[in-house]
Amino acid sequence: MRALAHAVRTAAHRHEWFADLLGGRSGLGPNALAYLEASLAAADEGDIDDALVAVHAVHSYVTGAVRSEITELRRERESGQDEAQWQRASAPYLRRMLATGRYPTLARAVDLGSHPDPDTAFDAGLARVLDGLGGPITA
Repeated sequence: MRALAHAVRTAAHRHEWFADLLGGRSGLGPNALAYLEASLAAADEGDIDDALVAVHAVHSYVTGAVRSEITELRRERESGQDEAQWQRASAPYLRRMLATGRYPTLARAVDLGSHPDPDTAFDAGLARVLDGLGGPITA
């Protein structure tokens, strides 16, 4: 399932319109059916209901992560600001809000969080989801 998740992410980065198709009611073309078959086969350990839950969990993570990444890329193009520029522009407001003490966990995340690049963040999130499913998931 890891390889399938990366294939979806790669396809969406290659063709941004694809991200808009992720989630909700999927098309039933041959590529979508092949993806579903491969996903279910990778997750199937004998209980098809467990496989369906696993595939849904992984696909939901991939959909959310990929759509967030593509939205960020679109915002960069629309605004002309990359993430670092946006962060610098937003920093004074964010610091004022964090200084109120109403957002202590967010303040800790801003100050101490690792803020990984998108590839690392995607891999870490996917690993968490796959680990959370318990048991071996092939591919």
